Amino acid sequence: MQPGDRDAAETTQSPEQTQQYVTLYESLRGFDERAALDRLAMPRLVFAGADDNIRYGPRWDNAYVAIAGAVREHHDELGKLGWTVELPADAEHMSAMQAGRVLAVLVPWLREHWC
Repeated sequence: MQPGDRDAAETTQSPEQTQQYVTLYESLRGFDERAALDRLAMPRLVFAGADDNIRYGPRWDNAYVAIAGAVREHHDELGKLGWTVELPADAEHMSAMQAGRVLAVLVPWLREHWC
């Protein structure tokens, strides 16, 4: 499999495992995130690679998942709600989740907010 070639990825989840994801995401539809945030007085971090927008092919019904796009679109709002927002440059989904990239964001943030 080549990076970004999601059509080549094989799924190995059973129908029961897949149903667990469906159940989880359906249960989150009515979750009031703002109300939950009002009760939490703690630092918050959201990060994704600046290029972390995934376009799947026909095998996945041409789905498009705009992770970075959503974070970028709501950057100011997230900041007002107390989130630190990081979008490391030149990183798509797989490279943004590599240990070196994650730690480069996470360690300084933890030092600033938790130490």
